Amino acid sequence: MLIYFVDFLGHPKIRLFMTHGGLLSIQEAVYHGVPLLTIPLFADQDLNALKAEKAGFSLTLEINGLTEVMLDEKIQQVLREPR
Repeated sequence: MLIYFVDFLGHPKIRLFMTHGGLLSIQEAVYHGVPLLTIPLFADQDLNALKAEKAGFSLTLEINGLTEVMLDEKIQQVLREPR
């Protein structure tokens, strides 16, 4: 049996990673230097998102009340200012 692993975040054209804020997702993004847009859903994800934002490599959106305009603004902000 062959198992293939595709390293999406390691691709040079990746400019942003939208994630729920799970620890492994954040670790992989940090390893590859990819800025994050975090939308935490439950468990430790709120704390992970807060720490990532304080460290300067993520912006966070809350799922409650999220609009298309809010999402677009944050995406554009990350793409303009990839910290």
